[in-house]
Amino acid sequence: MDVFIEQIVKKKWNNTDYLKVAGIIVGGIVLFIVLNYVAMILGFQIWLMLFTIITAGVIFLMWYLISSMRVEFEYSVTNGYVVIDKIVSRRRRKRMITFESRDVEAMQIYKEEQYAQRTFGKVLRLDDANPEHEIWCAELTHKDFGQTLVVFSPDERTLAAMKPFLRRQVAFHAFNRA
Repeated sequence: MDVFIEQIVKKKWNNTDYLKVAGIIVGGIVLFIVLNYVAMILGFQIWLMLFTIITAGVIFLMWYLISSMRVEFEYSVTNGYVVIDKIVSRRRRKRMITFESRDVEAMQIYKEEQYAQRTFGKVLRLDDANPEHEIWCAELTHKDFGQTLVVFSPDERTLAAMKPFLRRQVAFHAFNRA
């Protein structure tokens, strides 16, 4: 019987994201003022024509940048084959990593202090950044990235779909049972 599970995880905004939004708004206002000043230097008639275009352009740029900060991750598990995609503002999809569950060397609930001193070829933070949810990590050797740490927020269905395909000792350590 085939196993197929999909899970969408929305990344929660933190203080850094709110500062980025404030920076985009301030930068948009500064850009608007500078472009209008340049248009006025060129002449009053040109400024009248360009004012609408500049206003629309700056507002569109600010909207595009702020909306691009809405990030979701899609976890797909098909017969132990895990695919994690990053979806930006429901406009773009980027494949972040694909791996097989049997290639996972260690899997456990993520504790940042345990991994502070360790080095990896690639660390992928693909979690929802919500402290109320359990955040898991999987260590594996990836063909493209080398030694990789994948930090993600799977729900019970996603974990259950991965579990039968994990190596026995990895599953025992991760779930405290055989």
